[in-house]
Amino acid sequence: MSSNRLAAISASVVVLLTISVGLYILGSPSQERFRRLDEQRIADLLLLSRAVNANYLISNSLPANLDSMQDGTRLSRIPRDPETSSMYEYEQVAADAYRLCAEFLTQSNEARLDDFWEHSEGRQCFSFNAQSTY
Repeated sequence: MSSNRLAAISASVVVLLTISVGLYILGSPSQERFRRLDEQRIADLLLLSRAVNANYLISNSLPANLDSMQDGTRLSRIPRDPETSSMYEYEQVAADAYRLCAEFLTQSNEARLDDFWEHSEGRQCFSFNAQSTY
């Protein structure tokens, strides 16, 4: 085997190993896409919780549904799931308490999010008290 051929094979192996290690450390492109979609879901839920809390401060009551807050003041548009375009779930559980739910594709990375927004894969609900804003 010539030294040029051996060098080419060695270089190919190094490149393949580097790519494999990079994908292992960073995750596959689809996993990164799922992670970003989940980050958008968290941002949407945070926006919705702030709007619901603002509604409570103004009217001293929780909205009947998310659509009722789309008035240009609290929300100019109701955020929807970035992948499916479905509405996030909103449920009033008490006079001043509610839940927002979303379907997540990945488990949260605790190092990147505070404890409140930690979630597992699948449907996850977050509970809020409108008197104390998050």
